[in-house]
Amino acid sequence: MEIRAKCKLDYECVKALSYASMYRIMKPQTAFITTIIMGTLVLLLEILTGVFWGLDMISIGFLIFAVLLICLNCFLYFGIPRIQYNALDKMKMMENEYTFCDDVIKVSSKSEEYNAEGELKYSMIPKVKETSKYLFVFQTENQVFVVDKSTITNGTINDIREKLNPFVKKKYIICKY
Repeated sequence: MEIRAKCKLDYECVKALSYASMYRIMKPQTAFITTIIMGTLVLLLEILTGVFWGLDMISIGFLIFAVLLICLNCFLYFGIPRIQYNALDKMKMMENEYTFCDDVIKVSSKSEEYNAEGELKYSMIPKVKETSKYLFVFQTENQVFVVDKSTITNGTINDIREKLNPFVKKKYIICKY
């Protein structure tokens, strides 16, 4: 049985891939908000202690740490997905069609600049990550096929899992969001 699916490389799927790489257990929005709140609380606590007891080198260090934590978190959440999407250059909005056969994934890619077809044996897949909306099938550590789960036809996501699990085993990661 051949299971078919599609995906267009738009900003949303690139953002989902970035978040799947950074956040495994916690929802990205929840992790972002939690870190911002923690950083803000540390910042406020240090400002209050500085007002009442004066600033020493340790307090200044905590202030800098809190500001850096907030800035880094904002960069990871907003900046990295945008940088990765812009790095796609001519591959932006490329449409990929996937056919999950018995032992290979057949891929057909189309865009204004490129037309390509290829196959990837399941035994060559190093890992797979799955979110509620996307399935990320890694060709290498840095190259990924992005499958939009809502486009699956002739089967279900469970059928795809059954095809991939014997090969990736513990490297099949289901994100909790």
